Amino acid sequence: MSYSWTGRPLSSEPDTEPTKGRKLAMTISALRHAQGIANMTPFPPLKGAVGLCLTVAQSVEAMKRNEQALVSLAETAGRLIVGITDATHSGNIPEDIQRMIEDLINLKMYKDL
Repeated sequence: MSYSWTGRPLSSEPDTEPTKGRKLAMTISALRHAQGIANMTPFPPLKGAVGLCLTVAQSVEAMKRNEQALVSLAETAGRLIVGITDATHSGNIPEDIQRMIEDLINLKMYKDL
């Protein structure tokens, strides 16, 4: 069995995305507590070091949220394109919407020149 620096046994959980998220949240929580303790010590470099680690951990957390949002946006855009394509091919799209789609396609072609 492996042990952490605290002497506690290391978790045998596999590093799945939810597990990584929980570990990151626990790390941020621990660093917030450490920051409070560091603020009470007479050793300024400790405050800076803990603050830096907390900032890095929070940045990683924000990056993960942004990544999830971008994946969701891409999936939604893909479903929208499939829906528009299906409606266009089946002829179930109003004429004014059809013209707008064609205008967008022509604009895209014009920009690629």
